[in-house]
Amino acid sequence: MILSSSWDEMGKYDIPAMIDQIINVTEQEKIFYIGHSMGTTSLFVMLNEFPEMNNIIDYCVAMAPVAHIPHMTGPQKRYLNYVYLGLKVIKAIRLYNLTFYKAYFVPKILEFLALFVNGFHSASDERFDQIADFAPAGTSIFTVTQYIKNHKVKDFMTRDCDNIYSLSEVKVPITSWFSDVDWASCEADARAINMQLGSLVREIKQVPLENYGHLDFLWDVRSAEGLYRLI
Repeated sequence: MILSSSWDEMGKYDIPAMIDQIINVTEQEKIFYIGHSMGTTSLFVMLNEFPEMNNIIDYCVAMAPVAHIPHMTGPQKRYLNYVYLGLKVIKAIRLYNLTFYKAYFVPKILEFLALFVNGFHSASDERFDQIADFAPAGTSIFTVTQYIKNHKVKDFMTRDCDNIYSLSEVKVPITSWFSDVDWASCEADARAINMQLGSLVREIKQVPLENYGHLDFLWDVRSAEGLYRLI
């Protein structure tokens, strides 16, 4: 399958289609939306493209919200230019998929480092083995390069950088959560997003857990008690 889309298309097509299906099946007039990372980015895009969808979302929880990420931290930022150059070369030869094949001869420590650097910090051996069976997974090259472009221009842009998404179009009641060691959604960026939202009801909170990174929102064994119950 060729993945030639980015989170522009996720916000324009995928998220609206999923919401429509949920409403059709449940026969409810409104929904609650919980998104993490790109799940928040896609929501912000959707509400720019279809402002009427603000009326369908009763409340939103944004975990590690991401838009323009000007304050990215960690080793990812140091090597970002090299990654971007490599992705441009890959795109030039029309390889649009980033697929991570599972090779059983790859030392476990390398997979562990890949997940740890990207924000998964609470890996017992059993927990890590479970997650390493499906992560890291594949994605579209356009998804990754769009985030890098947004970081470089320090704005919330479309894939082709020909238009700016406005966070003021996001008018749903919303609670945003950030954590202490999140490289992709640090406190400064999460608070900047929160300030720019058009929501009349909005708040921002810090996850009350230490050493909690970007992927820990999904996989940390402490999340059920330390975060999800608060939500």
